[in-house]
Amino acid sequence: MKNKIGKCGLDCSQCEAYIATKNNDDKARVEIARQWSERYGGKCTPEDCICDGCNGDGIISTAHANNCSVRICANEHDVLNCGYCPEYPCEKISEFLKFLPDFAKENLDNIHKNISG
Repeated sequence: MKNKIGKCGLDCSQCEAYIATKNNDDKARVEIARQWSERYGGKCTPEDCICDGCNGDGIISTAHANNCSVRICANEHDVLNCGYCPEYPCEKISEFLKFLPDFAKENLDNIHKNISG
């Protein structure tokens, strides 16, 4: 993977789906799909839990990554992740971060601070 910090600030190398993909672990993907379906109130399949990270060169097929508005926006702004965007923090990422662990925002804040001086 080119960069372990995803477009939204999550550390992809710590993601259950990313780890299961790297380990080619079908049993883990079944369990992840079950947990994510319960946690997020939707229908997640093991196939949704195959991902090489949104900054990787491989498969991006988690339950939402292909259609993720943050990922699409970061790609449109030609930035590795939102922390590199001159518009950070915008409304789109601020709303999205409400659903993520605090460390995702911390990752983006640190990146933005380091490039902004």
